[in-house]
Amino acid sequence: MVDRQAEAHVEKILAYMVRKVRGKAVEEWEVRWTGYSAAHDQWRTREKMDRGGENQQLKEFEARRLSQQAETMNTAKYQRNKRMDHTSANLLALQGVTLAQLLEHPCDGSEQEPPEACYLPWEHLE
Repeated sequence: MVDRQAEAHVEKILAYMVRKVRGKAVEEWEVRWTGYSAAHDQWRTREKMDRGGENQQLKEFEARRLSQQAETMNTAKYQRNKRMDHTSANLLALQGVTLAQLLEHPCDGSEQEPPEACYLPWEHLE
């Protein structure tokens, strides 16, 4: 009997994810096989992708994914959210400023009036 998957070729790489397996991060890509429907899509590890000879498709997909990720990371909304860590959230809560207020009026120098928390001197934290 012939293994059909061994003969199949990757038509397109659809998605990427990282999952934990026994405490280690494992990268996987969802692939669509040439001549097969979405019902046959599978998740493949880098090892299986390398064995299957899909290196060029993998490089192109990763270039697109990283480019999209870089674009997302450069947006003002992402930068605001990135700065909002637990310490910041706790300090704002102590000052009576909600996350919704901060997002509505960011401390980014825009024309909008920022909340009181943007002007807090750091010596009050000591």
